[in-house]
Amino acid sequence: MKISLDSDVNTVLIKACDDGQITVNGRVFTHSLMISPQGVRDNWEPTAVAELRVDDLAPALELNPQILLLGTGKTHCFPPAELMGAVLKQNVGLEVMTTDAACRTYNVLVSEGRSVVAALIIE
Repeated sequence: MKISLDSDVNTVLIKACDDGQITVNGRVFTHSLMISPQGVRDNWEPTAVAELRVDDLAPALELNPQILLLGTGKTHCFPPAELMGAVLKQNVGLEVMTTDAACRTYNVLVSEGRSVVAALIIE
């Protein structure tokens, strides 16, 4: 699915979210990643929600976002309660959705100037 949005050239945006890959500012990623308006962390290890640990989200939480989007892959499923609790303790809003929905939501929030990080699992 191609995603388009007019914005500042320096902003990190998701251009497409297709089966097994995400295109960000012309780069194609085939492994799970974290993205914020400031940059991309492309060496994010989780490949499934069941694997997620609190430490996996530490790089996202260090950015002090208002909202953390968790893209769970092709299927919507919730992470362990302990992980959700740890994020909420940091006063960060956590939104859990499929990865393609998280990609669309990320671009909308960035266009609104919101402080957001998306942790996206690619299957």
